[in-house]
Amino acid sequence: MVFALCAVWPTGAFAQSDFIDWLQQQSGPGPYKNSSLFAYEVRIWCLPKADEALNADPTAQARELTALRKVRSCLADDPNRTRSALSIGGTFTSTGNSRLFLDDPIDVREVHEKVFSFAYVHRINPVIDLGGALSLLRFSGDQGVGGSAFTFWRFGLGPRIVLIPCGACNVPSRRVSALARVIGLQFDGTWVPQTFTARDYGNTVSKFDAGPEFQVRASLVVNAGVLVQALWP
Repeated sequence: MVFALCAVWPTGAFAQSDFIDWLQQQSGPGPYKNSSLFAYEVRIWCLPKADEALNADPTAQARELTALRKVRSCLADDPNRTRSALSIGGTFTSTGNSRLFLDDPIDVREVHEKVFSFAYVHRINPVIDLGGALSLLRFSGDQGVGGSAFTFWRFGLGPRIVLIPCGACNVPSRRVSALARVIGLQFDGTWVPQTFTARDYGNTVSKFDAGPEFQVRASLVVNAGVLVQALWP
């Protein structure tokens, strides 16, 4: 976790920090910036904690209310009622117009990367969620001057850390305490086991031929679900 923080903190908007990109200058295009200042992630299932109300009143009406509460707690990321969660998400980034390879000064183009992820995280405590993600990465680009148009896909997997700085704030009101989870920091490390070559990027001049890649991403998370928890009685 310390390594991830040090690697991505100076340039949180980049898929790779300047330091990581300096270490990997032979690794082709990058770093990547968020091209729209927007990404999305939606929870599709949560593992709930035991419901004391249901144990006290096991009627059909109580079960119905409990099921609705579980759905609401999952969407709202209620730390007192959920233990872990599955989610799907997408991130859209690009390199901007830059030189793709060190050995081909003519090929200056923009590379777009779309990351579609399926993630699982477990709540260690109100401040830290720890888990991992499986990702599909789509790389694409136009023809430009020094190459041809391209589109290719890669598969990646790696760890995820979510930090909620105010998650441990002790506030008596449930609605007010929910607001402490509006802002979070998310760190993803994605290891791509497949190789990358210049031909993948539509370049037949460069000798670029890399093995597996490791990409680090940092995100500022604005959790809209907690607003539902705060406003819905």
